[in-house]
Amino acid sequence: MNSGWLYDIYPLDDKIILWIKNKSIQRIEKQWTPSLYVASENKHKLDKLEHHNKIIPFVKNSQWTNKIEQVSDLLESKVLEFNVKRSQDLLQLARTIERLDKFGVYRLYNVDVPPEQTFMYEHDIFPLGKYKIRD
Repeated sequence: MNSGWLYDIYPLDDKIILWIKNKSIQRIEKQWTPSLYVASENKHKLDKLEHHNKIIPFVKNSQWTNKIEQVSDLLESKVLEFNVKRSQDLLQLARTIERLDKFGVYRLYNVDVPPEQTFMYEHDIFPLGKYKIRD
């Protein structure tokens, strides 16, 4: 087991690249891509969206999940989570979904969060933090 400081992090296609610095610099690749979440008042439209042929090229997988959608919500809502094939597909997927219907039908979340920031949130890490690395 090694330890070191998180020196740099960035997405590359379907991976996240972490650079760990101690006495030497280690490059670590991990399979990972970000997700975006879609909510709508119309569940039928979400059901159709999950299998829409215009978004399939960008999506690795999708699933229904429960999330607190808005700050004022007391209960979780069912939303559709789309995991993208490549990190750089996130914005294109969001634009494609927005164009499928009139404004406001779909509410998209996590589109404006950079992929490397999302990874750090999901794994509870932060820049320049010192970590123990297992193979």
